[in-house]
Amino acid sequence: MTSAKIKGRWRRNKQAGLTFKDFNNPAGSLKGIIAAAYSLGAILSLPFIPIVNDKFGRRWSIFGGSVIMVIGALIQGFSTHGKLTPIPLAMQLLCKRGTNNITVSMYIVARMILGFGIPTCIVSGSSLIGELAYPKERPIMTSLFNVSYFVGQIVAAAICFGTNNIDSDWAWRIPSLLQICPSLLQITFVL
Repeated sequence: MTSAKIKGRWRRNKQAGLTFKDFNNPAGSLKGIIAAAYSLGAILSLPFIPIVNDKFGRRWSIFGGSVIMVIGALIQGFSTHGKLTPIPLAMQLLCKRGTNNITVSMYIVARMILGFGIPTCIVSGSSLIGELAYPKERPIMTSLFNVSYFVGQIVAAAICFGTNNIDSDWAWRIPSLLQICPSLLQITFVL
């Protein structure tokens, strides 16, 4: 889920007099860390990418990164303050039980996990395409790999736009859970 979706959802609820109860209307630095957690997770994974690629190969790296992203998307999609799903032990240690901070912490940690998995898939995927593509078609294939990011971004924006009028938690849960789909495709077809 993009930071624009996060900001838009909170702004719309605030204007309508509604409260975004699970996140307790975050502002300032909390909103910033929610948006930056994805990139922070990606930065934390960078030292491990060459080691994983060399030890396990490109396909297993893509598989592992995709599994990490599925876990992150599930945690993000089911972030709650303990009423619907059990709270992981790590989240209980980060926050006081029974407060809205658990939801925000779960959401931030989930975005960091998602960010941790994506660089592995990107680096391994681009290398794998370069290695497997026929030399005559290699420039086209690698260009299509780079352009596919923008196609995914347009699809994600359309999904977020479509869920913008849902007046429940599912307005942000649907896009969060749909992040699983590309990872499941990679898990299915990479090995």
